Formats: sequence, C-alpha cells, structure tokens
Amino acid sequence: MLETIKALILDFQESVLETGTPRLISMEMVKGKASICIGVRRSGKSTYMFQVIKRLEDGGVPRENILYLDFFDDRLHTLRREGLAPVAEAYYSLFPEKKNAEKVYFFFDEIQTIPDWESFVDRLMRTEKCEVFITGSSSRMLSREIATQMRGRSLSWEMFPFSFAEFLDLSYSPKTGPGSKVIG
Repeated sequence: MLETIKALILDFQESVLETGTPRLISMEMVKGKASICIGVRRSGKSTYMFQVIKRLEDGGVPRENILYLDFFDDRLHTLRREGLAPVAEAYYSLFPEKKNAEKVYFFFDEIQTIPDWESFVDRLMRTEKCEVFITGSSSRMLSREIATQMRGRSLSWEMFPFSFAEFLDLSYSPKTGPGSKVIG
C-alpha cells in the first residue's frame, strides 16, 4: 500500500490542476484548525480545493509541500481496513526534508470513506507542521458531527452549487462569451 500511495503522491506532483470557474467564496485558514468543506455531490468541492492549491502555489508554496489524495480512488480502498497512517509515512519518505522543517499542506478529498479519519487528522495537526483541508459529502460529515469528532480542531463550511452571480461569471466569461451555451 505504501508504494501505491507514493505513486499517487508523485502523480499529483506532476499533474495540471483543473481549477474551473473561480468561486465567490472565501475560506480563511486558521492555525491549528482543519478546514473542512462539506456539500452535496458535484457542488464544486474538489474544484475549489484545486483553486486553493493554485493560490498557494501562486503565493510561492512549492508543489512538493502539497499532498493531495482523493479517497474515492479505488487504489486507496484498502485504507478502509488498514487506516490512514501510511499516508503520512509515504509522503515523508518521499520528502524527508519537509518533516517538521517546512509547512506541508494536506488536501484530503472525500476522506469520510475511511473509518476513523478524524483521529488521523487530529494526530497530523498535533504532531506535524501542517495545514489540513478536507472535503466530504456524506451525512457523516455534518458540521455538528465534525465539531464533536474533531474536538474543536476544525472549521467547516458548506459548499453549494453555483450562485446566480457565479453562473453569470461562467456564462459571460471570455471563454464562452455572452449568449454561449454553458455546459456544466
């Protein structure tokens, strides 16, 4: 499993991010708290996560300081039995110079598919120099549940499909122009 996680991490390092249409929302990072985005499927949570990653890179954060994993990836399904400990182990074996020396940004997409993910995130935040971003779309990811499970170590917000203003931005962007058909 460790080699599979390493391969996924390295694949992300070389990937081109699909950042889509900028969302008119703002998420503030708070030191010591995981940022958790909850919402219905297809509301743009993953795309927004890529927008946050892009802003970090544009601000000078090297890609090597960013770990992104999508837990819907079937290659990660064995983590449902094994737990999430191999994730940090794989990352720090690839980038040992980062451990406790540089801030690392962990992005976990649809993490609720892995049982007891809260303990793993809590440990990361207590023992590593990091920021944690999470998306989730199940009823297990309700704000009140997270507040209880994360013991005050998280801030969560809900992502909804495009607002009317965001739809207009998409409809009238230079790529599509006014009156163009928008495919979403």
